[in-house]
Amino acid sequence: MVSRIYITATVALIGLIVPGAGAASAQGPPAAAAPYKYVTVALPGKLNTGVADINDSGAYVGEGCDEMDGMFTNCRQFIASPQGKLSFYTIPTDWSATSYLPVGIDDRGDVDGQYTDSQGATHGYLRRVDADGTITWTKIDDPLAADVNGGGTTPESISADGSVIVGGYADYVDGNLVPHGFFYNTTTGKFTTYDVPVPGASTGINFYYDGEFGGGYTSSTGIGYAFYVKDGQFHTVQAPGLPNLPNGEGPTLTAVSADGTLFGYELSQDPIFGFAYANGKYTTIKDPDEVATTNLDGTEAVNANLEGVVVGDYTYTPGTSSQPGYLHGYIAIPEREGVAGSQ
Repeated sequence: MVSRIYITATVALIGLIVPGAGAASAQGPPAAAAPYKYVTVALPGKLNTGVADINDSGAYVGEGCDEMDGMFTNCRQFIASPQGKLSFYTIPTDWSATSYLPVGIDDRGDVDGQYTDSQGATHGYLRRVDADGTITWTKIDDPLAADVNGGGTTPESISADGSVIVGGYADYVDGNLVPHGFFYNTTTGKFTTYDVPVPGASTGINFYYDGEFGGGYTSSTGIGYAFYVKDGQFHTVQAPGLPNLPNGEGPTLTAVSADGTLFGYELSQDPIFGFAYANGKYTTIKDPDEVATTNLDGTEAVNANLEGVVVGDYTYTPGTSSQPGYLHGYIAIPEREGVAGSQ
């Protein structure tokens, strides 16, 4: 799921990092914070940064942006090695992109992302590095997507083995501008559509691992719900929070670890918070340096690797009713031995 900076996915350990089987539901306040070591990621000279994804070796991708009149400008996209060495990249100039961002990185180090063209349509891309260092670019456009302003194809994540790319809330949008979920096989180039079994819902897929996938959907009344599909069975998940959510609010799932823990975040009338869900229990994911004054602020759990290392962004300045606080990225490392990505 793309972070709230619509383009934040973030940055790096370069000396600027400061340590720092059926439907399930839950009500009431969030559980106690999970035992993580939080590392802040901030791109030098940028007001907003965010981390989009991290692979099982600890390499990660993201973006840092300036801001003017509430708009993100002068964005830089980066790939960071497990040791924190940064490299920046740009997509092919002949694609006429007006903006672009990374959303995922697989265990090979290949990156998938999104870009918007001059007509306002969204497209996906896959950046692969061959064994000899040659960089190969592939456009990702679902043949059912409407190539119009507000339409198009929007990848949200790539599987750890690089075999499948999935789409989120704005995934592909058909000729009636109705969102659908999709799977894209990176070997065959085949697209497969998926819609949740809920009449009138709009579907978005945020993760895929070993046949399990999930994300979020919006009901016909505009309320958001989290879902996952495992062994062919559809499940919904209600994160701790308000039992009756207003339109446009609710949880979404963004990742799953190898042990089956689900990760996501909740939008509500309170500050945004991330969460982990396993064995019927929730724990919150909240950066200790978060400054949250409105429901636009807080901590998002945007992605996680198979070892359960979580990445995302958090607000480090107070927001207002119309303008969220500025963002730093973070890497949240479970405090246990042998976790890939530990610094």
